[in-house]
Amino acid sequence: PAITFAVSPMGDDAADGTVDHPFRTPERAQRAVREVNSDHNVVVLLARGVYRIDHPLLFRAADGGRNEHSVTWSEAAPGAQPVISGGLAVTGWSLWNAERKIYVADVPRGLDARQLWVNDRLAPRASIELARKDWDFTRQGMVLRAGAQNPLGALRNARRLEMRATGFFTERISPIEQVTPDSLLMRQPAWDNNIWGYDTIEKPFGPELSHLYLANALELISQPGQWFLDPEQGKLYLRPPDGVNINRAKVELPRLPVLVSISGTLDEPVQDLSMIGIRFSYSSWLGPSTD
Repeated sequence: PAITFAVSPMGDDAADGTVDHPFRTPERAQRAVREVNSDHNVVVLLARGVYRIDHPLLFRAADGGRNEHSVTWSEAAPGAQPVISGGLAVTGWSLWNAERKIYVADVPRGLDARQLWVNDRLAPRASIELARKDWDFTRQGMVLRAGAQNPLGALRNARRLEMRATGFFTERISPIEQVTPDSLLMRQPAWDNNIWGYDTIEKPFGPELSHLYLANALELISQPGQWFLDPEQGKLYLRPPDGVNINRAKVELPRLPVLVSISGTLDEPVQDLSMIGIRFSYSSWLGPSTD
């Protein structure tokens, strides 16, 4: 017969993992599974709720079915949809700029993310669109053409500024190294990579369908829903979407780029491991933040 372990956000990892006395964390359930999965089928039932993890859940050969048995992780009841979350719930908002309708909240210093969810909708980063016709592209960056409207005057620094370009079938991102009164000096080698090849920042395929954005600076918050994160100061700035009460909003800032990793080897493969009805939410992809 299968052995069942129960997990609940209201549980206790010192409990025995029964339905009446569930564990609290998936990690504790993993340890329990490894003790019995060589001799039994195992079912792990996750109750409704959010399971916030501080590091990825790592599933290896020891976590799957052993000796032709199976391990199944499942929602405890139909529609329960438990959530494995890599996010931090952000609260404690205060008004930072009344005219621009921007609020600020404290977050852990050093925490970086490229994504933010507000009421389970992905929020756009602070950005403004640039007119491609106003710029010349060089091997070093972008230079504003004479007579064009200058959007750079309000930018005090380029610590986290990026150029984002959407093409016919590409989205290209390039960090900005320095802002001068009329030009943008790009960080290498990202810039070289983005002006070489096909459908590039400089020469998009179908220019009428492409867009160019200056993104990720506090000064660029101009539209409802836009946000900016300052990891050094531990501050998150947000202009709430229209109709959203910031003090009642569910704001999730990702802490992890990976929620679950399942991997084995040729000699020790992961076998007979299933996950059913579980939602995985609030991760961030930090690759484009590198050089």
